[in-house]
Amino acid sequence: MKSCRHVLWSASVMMWSALLSPAFAAAPSPAAVSGPAAPSPTLRLPRTVIPQRYALDLSLRPSDDVYQGQVEVAVQIEEASDVIWLHAGREISIEQTTLTIGSTAQSPRVELVGKDLVALRFAKPLPKGSAKLTLRFKGKLPLAEGSSIYRERDGSDFYIYSHFEPIDARRAFPCFDEPGFKVPWQVTMHVPKEQVALTNAPMVSQQEEANGMKKVVFKETPPLPSYLLTFAVGPFGLVDAGSAGKKNTPIRIVTLRGHEKEAAYAAKVSGTLLSLLEDYFGIPYPYDKLDQIAVPGQRGAMEHPGLITYGQWLIQIKPEEETVRGRQIFSTVAAHELGHQWAGNLVTLSFWDELWLNESLATFLESKIIGRFEPKWREEQNRVQRRQNAMNADSLLSARKIRQPIESSDDIVNAFDGITYAKGGSVLEMFESWMGESLFISGLSRYMRDHAHRNGNAQDLIGAWTQELADAATKAKTPAEAEELKRKSSQLAPAIQSFLDQPGLPLVSASLACDKGVATLSLAQTRYLPLGTVAESQEIYQVPVCLRYSEKGNEQRICKILDGKQAQWTLPKVACPDYVVVNADALGYYRVQYSPQLLSALTERAFPTKGSGKGVAKGTGQRALSETERVALIGDQAALLRVGRVPAESVLSLATAAASDESRHVVGIAAGVFAGLERVLPEAQQLAYQKHIVATFGRKQKELGLVAKPKEDDNVRLLRSVLVRLVGGEGADRALIEEATALCRKWLGNRSAVDPETVRLALAVASEHGDATLFDALLQAAKAEPDRNQRTLLLGALGSFRNPQLAQKGIDLVLKGDLAISEAMPLLWGPIGYAKTRRLPFDFVKAHFDELVAKLPKDAGARLSAMAGGLCSEAERAEAESFLGSRSTKYTGGPRILKQTIERINQCAAFEKAQAASITAFFR
Repeated sequence: MKSCRHVLWSASVMMWSALLSPAFAAAPSPAAVSGPAAPSPTLRLPRTVIPQRYALDLSLRPSDDVYQGQVEVAVQIEEASDVIWLHAGREISIEQTTLTIGSTAQSPRVELVGKDLVALRFAKPLPKGSAKLTLRFKGKLPLAEGSSIYRERDGSDFYIYSHFEPIDARRAFPCFDEPGFKVPWQVTMHVPKEQVALTNAPMVSQQEEANGMKKVVFKETPPLPSYLLTFAVGPFGLVDAGSAGKKNTPIRIVTLRGHEKEAAYAAKVSGTLLSLLEDYFGIPYPYDKLDQIAVPGQRGAMEHPGLITYGQWLIQIKPEEETVRGRQIFSTVAAHELGHQWAGNLVTLSFWDELWLNESLATFLESKIIGRFEPKWREEQNRVQRRQNAMNADSLLSARKIRQPIESSDDIVNAFDGITYAKGGSVLEMFESWMGESLFISGLSRYMRDHAHRNGNAQDLIGAWTQELADAATKAKTPAEAEELKRKSSQLAPAIQSFLDQPGLPLVSASLACDKGVATLSLAQTRYLPLGTVAESQEIYQVPVCLRYSEKGNEQRICKILDGKQAQWTLPKVACPDYVVVNADALGYYRVQYSPQLLSALTERAFPTKGSGKGVAKGTGQRALSETERVALIGDQAALLRVGRVPAESVLSLATAAASDESRHVVGIAAGVFAGLERVLPEAQQLAYQKHIVATFGRKQKELGLVAKPKEDDNVRLLRSVLVRLVGGEGADRALIEEATALCRKWLGNRSAVDPETVRLALAVASEHGDATLFDALLQAAKAEPDRNQRTLLLGALGSFRNPQLAQKGIDLVLKGDLAISEAMPLLWGPIGYAKTRRLPFDFVKAHFDELVAKLPKDAGARLSAMAGGLCSEAERAEAESFLGSRSTKYTGGPRILKQTIERINQCAAFEKAQAASITAFFR
């Protein structure tokens, strides 16, 4: 799943659009008895009964708010027992249950246990062997729930969708709802005859039935876990996108009715992405068809085999509203979801502690494929920026491990975070570089082939890579190469497990000593932990440290494992290098703290003063530090600022020098150093801060302008976005604000008067500094706008006002009912980022917690603690703990979300205390 987790995963406050209306609880059927009669499973079902195959029959009308169905499960009874345990949420009522062994049928007593378990109790123990379990059930179809089976509305049209990952299939029908139960499914649906019915497999037949219905029978799927099953019913538009791949797989884009033209870009690129993935693995796409379907209200996407779901805004793009960023986001998300067809679908995690095998691998794959799909997007540099973001998220003491033990449903839900996605993908990139790309790919393909249509675990994948290294050693051309490969084969498992099974990331310190023609680099490692953390770290990582160093143009590289707290490495072939890069090519998942001597040598070469000649490597004409290395240098220095290891003046001076770099990625990370610093500055220094932003970044912004130019390079457009938002937003450049406001008003009067690239920038800057007149104009436009994508754009602008009164006015709209609450949530979280409005979201949650929970879907209360993310003092931390501790923690996933929110408040307070004086001095 890519949650815009992927655009997205760290973005937005946890996919609010999937949180719309409360789940309901169905009353138990007459045959059901509540209350436990014997010890029940605590997390996982016992393996006494194993499903072998499902036949699921559903009657679904999008206009109705109820449905009914029957599921037949062929099971294998492994141990004689008088009870069968399976999952069934209280959202469904089980009407009838029968177990058939041979020609004998019997009806068990149905016992509801906890919130999602069912015990089928029999009069005497069942014999070992095969049997058929049949359950008839009923359920409800809530609007915009975003999980289980639910309905969405677009205009006057209703649609049915399902989303079961991770543990919501049990809320739609009784089943063995764990990923380890991976079996074939045959689905039959009874739907209105004029509507389209879709599921993972192709349709086999359809025939008309009474009452305006039709029966649609689908082909049996390959083995799938319950969370990957999906179906959709509604008046969809079907767009033929041709066929692709080794099996000429048919591809369709499925849109909402009347929006078929908006599928053009998705239809154009999907086949290419699929073929690139087939070429990468050397394994054909594993399923019979590829439908990709639009879902109103969904923010991210979900990788269901044969029927991938996407938020409508991702996959439906009007040709006249297409932007570089829109193309980039769809292609990246599609590469992620298509990568899952191998990593997660063909080979599925054995249980949720192995989620990284799905999401870390898919994140890794998306980057590899996008780099090949569109080289001009500079994916190698984008990857480094994502790695910086992952390390920022990983800095919390409460950060999860990539491979986190699962002890409760809370842990399952919490596993879908930036650690599993971005950190996991970055760690895989580091080990791919260390192993070598070809061996990494061949090991991954070996794992896919060995476990095709089955489950896998960490040992299986690591074992495949280890075997590839060992096999390569036997074919090495030289003894030295063979010895190196054997060493790596023995080192791989403990090294990668030190990153999978421990939280956090290493901070590697480096200093250089040269004596009598010998250069010695001293290295030390500790866990990177920010200010405000009161704990000692015990983690020792086995870090693949790759060095690049040069003496008078003689460049050398070495890669070794740093497996202890300290090490001294002799640098071969140099007497005393001019500089040393401790994270060559910025592929390592670790921070670096250089000694003053080493740092000075690098900064002189990364951002040389005019005429110094130090920025170019001798004899090459190339920059001494690559683009990715310059990004990593700034990112590491900014990270050291956050932990109080360097003074603010030195980091801000470095970022100021980097602002003139030709790379949009370097300029972007330099801009990020300044973003948000207004929150720690006294009112008297705000003007100086704004002037510095404009003086540092304004010249380049003015060169690019606000309005996009025809046939402009994509990288120029992406750089403009960074600079306009910074100079117009944080810098409050008056001329830019006035230009943006004029364009904004022009667009409100005529939606085709301003190009879509410019509209987004103009709205961002104009609304941030806008007045009541602009707020009211945007609000009226949002209420009147029928197009969901345009409405989302307008509501995002309404959530961006810095003026406290207008920000509060926007927040109050969340519960007024004029807007759908799922669409209105940006109005609540938007003000968190500004100094004068940061408290408003939390204050609103305090005043309306119960009302919000009542209107938002199941377990939304867990995510409301994120609204305290703008708080930044010890007193505010205590206030948040006191209010939220007895509220948000009652919901699935809530305890960890609150714990991390509280830790961020502590860090913010500690950072202000330690660095406010230094930051103020810089701007003074």
